[in-house]
Amino acid sequence: MGRIDRELIEQALDILADHRGRENSISTEELNQQLGVGESDSFEGKEVLQYLLYEEGIPIAATRNGYFLIDSKRELHRYVQMLHRSQFRTEKRERAAKRAFDSEFDIERVSAEELAPE
Repeated sequence: MGRIDRELIEQALDILADHRGRENSISTEELNQQLGVGESDSFEGKEVLQYLLYEEGIPIAATRNGYFLIDSKRELHRYVQMLHRSQFRTEKRERAAKRAFDSEFDIERVSAEELAPE
């Protein structure tokens, strides 16, 4: 993680203070807008949140709906369960892809047009 501007960190903390609990999540777009981070620099907003979680110990959750502060043990439990389900699905897809690749499917004989969705 690169050096992160302290002012941006403080600004993110102020924004997150209004987004406690899953029902109050803030979208990536809205967060970046409030941080003043442009689309081309959108990774910067995510990097700030990662810094807050990993380095500052701020309990931030990330879901499809956006980011929020975990504000209860129940919320933490639900978030951890979601992470485990996501990890299981990722591992399942990984095993399926490896199994398919190792099968008799010959990727060299298939054209890009044949693989493209209709």
